[in-house]
Amino acid sequence: MDQLAQVGKPVVILSGGEPLLRPDVFELAKHGSQSGLRMVLGTNATTLDEGVAKRLREAGIQRVGVSLDSVASEKHDRFRGVSGAWKRAIDGMRACAEVGLSFQIHFTITKFNYQELDQLVDLATKLGADAIRLFFIVPTGRAEAMELRELYLGILRAVLELQDRSPIPIRPTCMPQFIKMAADLCGLSDALKRGTGCLAA
Repeated sequence: MDQLAQVGKPVVILSGGEPLLRPDVFELAKHGSQSGLRMVLGTNATTLDEGVAKRLREAGIQRVGVSLDSVASEKHDRFRGVSGAWKRAIDGMRACAEVGLSFQIHFTITKFNYQELDQLVDLATKLGADAIRLFFIVPTGRAEAMELRELYLGILRAVLELQDRSPIPIRPTCMPQFIKMAADLCGLSDALKRGTGCLAA
């Protein structure tokens, strides 16, 4: 982080695994923040209560990204393999809202949840999320069976339409072809406002 701060002020994402399992995560966040870096954190939120949310905010975390695999608790829990994981994720987002810590929902699109996008916007808005980030499966290992390449075109078009009526920002991630589709349908200047498809480089 010290080396990063010498050459620029990028967004630094504390990720994992689960970063809240690190006992020094608050120290790392504070050090990065004091160095002028924009510190954010990605979590499953299962250990994120009001006390943890307050410590993250005080350590300089500017936004928390919470992974959610479905708007339906049973589907999320089945995918995660942990009963009650959905409720704890929702409670974690509510804890963020309670202490004034900005949060967004990270939603990886799969064959079992791609039809939930409208419901996802409703849930995110109700919880007070500041944004939604859509991730797309990288088809390797076990994820090969979950990949839905034949549906991507329709999903990306649905995302474009959803962006126009959503009260909060929705940005696809790990999908660089999104910018081309958006440019073809909306023009390049409008497309650039909708997200380039990948934050890394």
